[in-house]
Amino acid sequence: KQMKNMNVNDLMSMSGMGAPPPGQETGDIPGGPGGLVRKKPVSAQQKSRDKAKKKAAKTARKKGRK
Repeated sequence: KQMKNMNVNDLMSMSGMGAPPPGQETGDIPGGPGGLVRKKPVSAQQKSRDKAKKKAAKTARKKGRK
């Protein structure tokens, strides 16, 4: 579970900082939803959801792994 979280965060930061050229995008994400979803800019809603998820993961880690 932890590994999965890390990968999602990694992908998020990567796509946010230096977006690869459109042709590469689909191939770059292993097990990703595909190029179409990735190309869309991340909506504010999605961002806040991601932030909440991160916070939840953090608190869960503090309390002890389940």
